[in-house]
Amino acid sequence: TMATIIILDAIIYIISTEPQLQYLHQLFYIIEGVTSTIFLVELIVRLVVCTEKKCYGKYGPIRGRWRYMYSFQGMIDSFATLPFFIELFTGIDLPTLTYL
Repeated sequence: TMATIIILDAIIYIISTEPQLQYLHQLFYIIEGVTSTIFLVELIVRLVVCTEKKCYGKYGPIRGRWRYMYSFQGMIDSFATLPFFIELFTGIDLPTLTYL
């Protein structure tokens, strides 16, 4: 389940801050990439189906999705998912928000 992935991701993050385990940096990066990809797929699926809920569906397919993205849940999902991919594709070093 997603809760298990979130807990595993948090544990890996905590372990990755241990200076004695820096030799596993590449492994931690790969795990972060996998979990971030899972979260991205979840975000995309949520965007696809969010208009099934009446509170977003009443605004239509595009505006309803925008309203979801600006909701608390949508913003948490975005802030937790997108920094990894922004860093990956641009090289910009962003704060670690994956663990929100």
